[in-house]
Amino acid sequence: MIEEQEMDLLLDLLKLLKKHGDKTFSSLANKLTSGEVIGNLSQILMQVSKRAEKMPRPEKERKGKQQHPIPKSLSTLEKIDPQKYGILIEFHRDLVAKRVLPSFRDIKQFATDCDLPEIYANSRQKVINPLIEALVVSPNEMVHEWIKSAKSGQQTDRSLEGWGKIIMKKKQGE
Repeated sequence: MIEEQEMDLLLDLLKLLKKHGDKTFSSLANKLTSGEVIGNLSQILMQVSKRAEKMPRPEKERKGKQQHPIPKSLSTLEKIDPQKYGILIEFHRDLVAKRVLPSFRDIKQFATDCDLPEIYANSRQKVINPLIEALVVSPNEMVHEWIKSAKSGQQTDRSLEGWGKIIMKKKQGE
């Protein structure tokens, strides 16, 4: 069975075939099978790999691994429910950019307020994908409401004034 990296390589080769054309690939295949290049192939591959090691990775590639990848459940949702996918992918981007729920505490409070399952994470970076995965399986209507309230900033007021209002409301209700 072909491994994922081998499949990626095969796809890259197909892209190169499209880029360079059939004739170039046929010519190279003939040279490889005739022994013209095969003797030097190992040396060529060693030189290419050494050059590749020396080349700095592009900035995009370096940062891509460190940033928040899109959860697989969200990628799968794109085919099943494109509307919900659009809302959640935008919310994911807003979370990553800290345009909404800017702190770890805000995200945890949001999950609690939305009655989502407990998310076990110890940093803001690690809590984003589990939150999105919990939202993927939540009812659409609720997800729309929750995200709307998060974007509008209608989160619970945890300031001293906010707690005072809660206490006063409870006393008035007695």
